[in-house]
Amino acid sequence: MKGFHILNDHCTQIQTADGPVTADKFIITTGAWSSAWGKALGISVPMESERGYHIEFVNPSITLRSPLMVAGGKFVLNSMNGRLRCAGVIEFGGLELPASKAPIDLLKNQMAELFPDLTYDRIDEWMGHRPATTDSLPIIGASPKAANIYLGYGHHHIGLTGGPKTGRWLANLATGTSLNTDLSAYAADRKA
Repeated sequence: MKGFHILNDHCTQIQTADGPVTADKFIITTGAWSSAWGKALGISVPMESERGYHIEFVNPSITLRSPLMVAGGKFVLNSMNGRLRCAGVIEFGGLELPASKAPIDLLKNQMAELFPDLTYDRIDEWMGHRPATTDSLPIIGASPKAANIYLGYGHHHIGLTGGPKTGRWLANLATGTSLNTDLSAYAADRKA
């Protein structure tokens, strides 16, 4: 069970599955798994795992010169070092359920229609979790319950893009360095 020891708006310890962690400041940036931490802090911004599905054709018989978006199929193709990746199919399914078969089958069927002569050694299947808030904005800033707990999660599909900027903002907040950005739209206690 995850838990926080908070006294007078200050967290002194976080209980993790591996035992207690004591620090002066804490930063929570655990993607789709951040929701459990947020609930323990009383954060009311709803968040769900947006599960993204990918398939990769290993050693495909075709190589694309540039990425290709298949608008009708709602997915993107990209060649990468001996692989052809197809990605873009999503579902809301939480963190606990196993991967669904239907999105993978859909990608395979659409690829068979698009490239009927495609050959390959094997298909690798993958499903990943994206942290999706209901208002499509990440949660960035101090926890409303403890001023020394900083949060940075909920970036949907753009975690790799938004993560570095979020990291700089969190570093500034944790070190007391002033920001030139108003983060109130990303506050953990906003009405979403």
